[in-house]
Amino acid sequence: MIDKIQEDLKNAMINKNKTTVNTLRGILATIKNQGKDLTNIEIINIFKKEVKKRKEAIELYSSNNRNDLKEIEEMELKVLNSYLPEQVSEDELETKIVDLKNSTFKDKECNLGELIKISIQKFNAVSDNGTISKICKKVIGD
Repeated sequence: MIDKIQEDLKNAMINKNKTTVNTLRGILATIKNQGKDLTNIEIINIFKKEVKKRKEAIELYSSNNRNDLKEIEEMELKVLNSYLPEQVSEDELETKIVDLKNSTFKDKECNLGELIKISIQKFNAVSDNGTISKICKKVIGD
């Protein structure tokens, strides 16, 4: 995956796409700061953290009427999202979590913390942890 990022960085530099260049340089720096060979899952988790930062910044800039900065963050978010696996919808995720709850806790009472932990382990690649946690709380409340 690092090779793909480096190749995309090179192409972005040739095409003079400043936003993509800056975003990919930041990701590569973060990966190199980890100081070890990372698996693709660890690299995807880095992308997820960066996506979360961009989303928070977009909210902040929107509430403060800083559309110029918001647009930059949105462009960076598009670049980052292109490297993430396809994310499932909340409805589909809820169905999967209900199935997981029914199969895991059929003989005992469902514990929210345990359900969240199991759900994150199982669905981390297809959704962010905040969404998983929110849906687990909704499922337990039902």
